[in-house]
Amino acid sequence: MLDGFDLAAGLRRLQGNEALYRKLLLSFADRYAPAPRDLRRLLDGGEYLAAHHLVHDIKGLAGNLAALRLQAATAELERLVKPASAENPPPPEPLARALAAFEELLHHAVASAATLRPAAAPAPQEAPTPPPAADPARLRSAVAAMTKYLSDFDSAAADCLEANRELLRTLFAPKELELLEKRIESYDFAEALAQLAQARKGGPGP
Repeated sequence: MLDGFDLAAGLRRLQGNEALYRKLLLSFADRYAPAPRDLRRLLDGGEYLAAHHLVHDIKGLAGNLAALRLQAATAELERLVKPASAENPPPPEPLARALAAFEELLHHAVASAATLRPAAAPAPQEAPTPPPAADPARLRSAVAAMTKYLSDFDSAAADCLEANRELLRTLFAPKELELLEKRIESYDFAEALAQLAQARKGGPGP
């Protein structure tokens, strides 16, 4: 049991991979602990587009990690922030209520996920097994970079995929690579990371 998360739902998304789920939860706690402060700074500065991007990212990650109450609160906040502009700022009272709910649930989720840290032992990193036609060193480097971006919930994973598309074609069948790209574009980083880990073990599909 982990307060704030539906562990059964989260594990189903990751095909029961407990080690990967733990890693993603800890990465989430590290990356988004300062998000409430950052979001208030963006909103106070009228940077509504950047604020929306941050809220949207957290909403997607909350869904991926099965933090369902946080996902719902973030969706309500996004509803207010998404259409906002300098000429059309969010209504103050609904925004204040949505921010308060979001901050409380995010703080709770981050603190809850952080309790996993003492029990988290670093798992040995598996070396990728590229097919003979690929340059092993270059493929290792591409996979390591992609793994880091996905583990950090960093949208630069999309740029990494594009830069290494030819190499990744040696690891993924065409439809699998297309699915990976769609998952990254929709901020479904947990699923993308699980797919990458599976490909490293088994190589491209038929």
